Amino acid sequence: MKKLLDVESAHRIDGKPSAISAESQLTLSFIHEDFVLDAVTGNPMRILSGQILSRVGFKDLCQQEYGFVVGTDADGRSIRANSGDVWLVWSDHRRRSVEVCVMEPTTLTADQDAAERPLVLNRWHALKREYMVEPHPTATRADIQVAEDFLRRLSDNDQVAVDYVLNVLAQIWQKPGIKIPTALLLLTPYGRIGKNLFFRLVRNTFGGPALCGEGPGNKLLKANFDDGVADKLFRGLNEVRLAGVHAQEAYDNLKTMITEEHGSFEGKGTKRRDGRNLAYFIMNSNHDDALPIMQDEGRICVLRSTARRAQTPEGQVTESEYYKELVEWIEGPGPALMAGAFARWQFPQNWDPYAPVPQSNASKDMQEAARGALHNNMEHLRLNRIAPFDKDILVVADITGALQTYGELWGCSINTTTVGRVLKQMPNLEFVALKIDKSGAVKGEQPPVMRVYLQPSAVDWRGATAKQRGDYLYSKTHLSAVGQPDAELIAEGCSHE
Repeated sequence: MKKLLDVESAHRIDGKPSAISAESQLTLSFIHEDFVLDAVTGNPMRILSGQILSRVGFKDLCQQEYGFVVGTDADGRSIRANSGDVWLVWSDHRRRSVEVCVMEPTTLTADQDAAERPLVLNRWHALKREYMVEPHPTATRADIQVAEDFLRRLSDNDQVAVDYVLNVLAQIWQKPGIKIPTALLLLTPYGRIGKNLFFRLVRNTFGGPALCGEGPGNKLLKANFDDGVADKLFRGLNEVRLAGVHAQEAYDNLKTMITEEHGSFEGKGTKRRDGRNLAYFIMNSNHDDALPIMQDEGRICVLRSTARRAQTPEGQVTESEYYKELVEWIEGPGPALMAGAFARWQFPQNWDPYAPVPQSNASKDMQEAARGALHNNMEHLRLNRIAPFDKDILVVADITGALQTYGELWGCSINTTTVGRVLKQMPNLEFVALKIDKSGAVKGEQPPVMRVYLQPSAVDWRGATAKQRGDYLYSKTHLSAVGQPDAELIAEGCSHE
């Protein structure tokens, strides 16, 4: 070994032909493709896994995978050495030394990326080359009709939502380095409809388990570590249903992971590290209240199927035959056809990957379910101006008292805290503090200041007097017009707290 390395050193100084055979130089080039040298530890790092090996372990591995390097010594005698030993000291521009290892999808080539960041190893290039499917050379949207029909089945034929999902997948294929700040939720009240099959199709197209991670949704969202999100192009979350006292906290965590391009990731037993978060989330659930989605939520695209497994698509084939053919397509030609179609995808003229998701009927129904019975019933009464929402001025205590009899019927807790919270969330209500003179007040006594909600009205209740407001609320007086704002107005705007 010593003589072989000495001869190589002489070659570098004198420019003489290498002492290592051409076949052995090819062996070293294979190691260049699989490993880099970690400049921090001085040990080899496998590119595909990002794992740092000890030098002893690396040499043993090279002995098994690549064999020996053959060459000649200074006297012309044939010698051989461990390929790992030689690679560690061999002077070759193809052997990279790096300080940082990342997995960041990009449209740059491996050479361009290395030129821009010579001390950064981006595992994306090796993973893409090794695991992502080869696109079909002529595939178009017509060739992935199987996938489009399956998405229609998962969405009760919501073509707007289907088009959106296909545009997102095509965008990620063409420009994997951008962060699309949305996520997909597949919702079905019945089992065995095929939600997991859709993620399998995505996974088979976009790099398998190396680039598409999958696991229990609640466990990931409620865990103290989130390393499972890092280093993935897609992340599948199964059987999502956030409930209990920590539901909102977990949902807020999910929203951050969906929208933030950069994150700080902590793995179990590892130090926290910063990096880019480019994962696109595909979730599934059997529950309409899976997520506490707020009104007009622009992050979550919901596809819902109300079909039962017993139904047949178009009445053409039996259910078992349909799924058998679907699985064969997903495990066979489907991924290559998907990749080919996405590679030459024609986006609609108004396509914007950063825009809020379309508000499908499924999204609106889920938002309603997430609001809860109290919110939905109060909103129904308010929109229809049914008592106690038949007044322009809404007092939390008065509303609470009037609704007490509904608590058991609606199956919810009704008190000033819960009612106030719902009123605060309702659109088109203005929160103000006004003086209101209740009927029967002692003469000369200052009317109390009350925090109330104003419904849209032709009457200027800000400009009314305290007595006019009190008469309206606590007598049968109804005003058609009120004067301009005056000193009775206590606050133009105030905190909801």
